Amino acid sequence: MLYPAHFDADGLTWPKDGKKPNAINITPDSEKWLWSNNGHYVVTKRFTAKEERRRIVAAIYDSSLPARKVGFENHLNVFHRQKQGLSKEIALGLAVYLNCTLVDKYFRQFNGHTQVNSADLRTIHYPSLETLAKFGSLAKDKIPLQKDIDYLINQEVSRMGKKSMIDPIQAQQKIDEALNLLINFGLPRGQQNERSALTLLAILNLKPDGSWQELEQPLMGITPIMEFCRAFYGKEYAPNTRETFRRQTMHQFVEAGIALYNPDEPDRPVNSPKACYQISPETFAVILAYGTDQWDQTLSSYLEERETLAQFYAMQRRCCMNPIAGMVLACCFFVSCFFLLGMTGVCPDGSFD
Repeated sequence: MLYPAHFDADGLTWPKDGKKPNAINITPDSEKWLWSNNGHYVVTKRFTAKEERRRIVAAIYDSSLPARKVGFENHLNVFHRQKQGLSKEIALGLAVYLNCTLVDKYFRQFNGHTQVNSADLRTIHYPSLETLAKFGSLAKDKIPLQKDIDYLINQEVSRMGKKSMIDPIQAQQKIDEALNLLINFGLPRGQQNERSALTLLAILNLKPDGSWQELEQPLMGITPIMEFCRAFYGKEYAPNTRETFRRQTMHQFVEAGIALYNPDEPDRPVNSPKACYQISPETFAVILAYGTDQWDQTLSSYLEERETLAQFYAMQRRCCMNPIAGMVLACCFFVSCFFLLGMTGVCPDGSFD
């Protein structure tokens, strides 16, 4: 009897200690729910954690357990052929296809939760059996690493027709890496998202096929940033989301010292259409080390010299929750008011001196 807990990154682990039994008796009542223990079955979990990088997590059961029949618990989706296992090449190729980044991004367009039902899996477009067998033969004896899976799929997509200007796998890799940078820089959870990652890529002018060691420092406004996201990463945002970019991403970038506001003309009016942003020199120098042997040391030195924005916001929340700190802030506010009144010469009766 196989449960989702029996499948992990290393394949199948059976038996496993726990509350649930590892086997089921073959009886007239249970046999109708059991399948033939031969061939290769592809299984996916019906529920995935939000922290997992992919919604669809596929594994293979090769009928290697010593039994005449096998049972799959209800929290597993099973790919089969009339309750019989598939050939090794097709099963391995199917697992490779289901685990690729391209399928994950397509699946997320119509599935917004962590549950993966069989009906959802039926809506996916699948390659031909010949193509799946080809994937399986290239993968050899086990499911490859994520980067190798994406390489195989990308090669097949390129072969099928004219290659798109936007490589979805390269684009997603760059977005994931930019998001990892924002997390390392201590940005709050509100900025740990695809929009902010794309904004960082834009102000670095880093395209999907570019390198983290070949960056630029352009001056960019909000509209050019959104155009960059559409042109090079295929992410189109509605015009009315400009304020979201400005208030929910660039404002925090400036506060965290990641970006500069109007560095070419600091006294530019707030409502000027020429308002622009630029990556700060300190952050730019740190990002150039991303992916190199010097990254950990460079990042550590960078963070030691400044307080992360997440830490700053946390301190503000603590001050608001602390009544003593609140009283101190209130006293400071009233002292400042009296000081300003004295400087302007306002008399107690409201007249000016």
